[in-house]
Amino acid sequence: MTKPPPTGTTHPQVTVHTCYQVTCADCGDRCWEEYTPHYSSEADLWASVLGHDGDVGYEWTRRADGRVLCARCSERADCAERGHEWSEWREGYNDPEVEWRMCNHCPSGMEERLAVVPGGAV
Repeated sequence: MTKPPPTGTTHPQVTVHTCYQVTCADCGDRCWEEYTPHYSSEADLWASVLGHDGDVGYEWTRRADGRVLCARCSERADCAERGHEWSEWREGYNDPEVEWRMCNHCPSGMEERLAVVPGGAV
């Protein structure tokens, strides 16, 4: 029978690692699509997530209020603060009487309108 290691000690084949990871203040960890990155230091985490020295990183932002947001939530926050960056109106795919436009900055902004208003006015 194998004897367990004494309480309070670590087996020589077991290694303890400290890692750092971050979650978005708005969407939590849903921002990480495939896996959550882990870093060996907080400095490495911020350098990768926020980018530095011209690096893009994951395009997260640290907002004026201190929150750290993933790229998607950062885009939404930008548009909430400054307004959407609308594209030109386009004809609808399935209905030529409906036009649509979307925000060129965030994935949330989309509008539709009637291209032909009853009575002939546009």
